[in-house]
Amino acid sequence: FAPLPSDLLFLRRIQALTSEVSSRKSSLQLSQGSSENNIVITETAADGSVVSHNFLLVTKQVEMESATCPVSVAFPLGDATTSSASVYSTLPIAEVPGLKTPLNADFELTTSREDLLQSSARNCRLRAALGQLWLQAVSQHEVLQTRAWLLRPSAEVPGFWAPLAHEIRS
Repeated sequence: FAPLPSDLLFLRRIQALTSEVSSRKSSLQLSQGSSENNIVITETAADGSVVSHNFLLVTKQVEMESATCPVSVAFPLGDATTSSASVYSTLPIAEVPGLKTPLNADFELTTSREDLLQSSARNCRLRAALGQLWLQAVSQHEVLQTRAWLLRPSAEVPGFWAPLAHEIRS
C-alpha cells in the first residue's frame, strides 16, 4: 500500500501519513495553506525528493432525509492535471476515468465497500449536489475561473458519474 497525496484530503484529522514498503519509507504531510480552504499536501519520497500538491477544498452541507451531509470537491491548483480522480466516502472508493477533481460525500456503499450503490436515490442526490457545488465554486473563486476548462470532467466519464460530467460541461 502506497498512499496517494489525495488520500489525505478528506481525512482532516490526520495530519501525516508514513508508509514503509521494503524498507523504502515515504511520507505525506497535510497542512493548511493561506486560507482555510487551501490544502497543501507535501509528499516526501524514499529518495528524499519533495513534491507539494495544492488543492482548494470546497465543502457545503446538503439537506438529506433526516440530517445534513457534507459534500466536498477538491480542486487541484498545480500545473498538472490527471485523466482520472478518485471518489471518496471519507476513504477512497473508486478511481473514475475522465474525472479531474476528487469528490467526497457520505455515499451508500456496497457491502464490500468497493463501490457505491448506483441505484440509491441518496447517492443520486449527492451526485447532483456535487455537480452544483463544482459549478458554484468555479463561479465564486477567481483562481478556479481561469482553470475551470482544465478541471472539468471529460465527456467520456462512465456510468453513474456521466450525469455529473454532463451537468458541469453544459
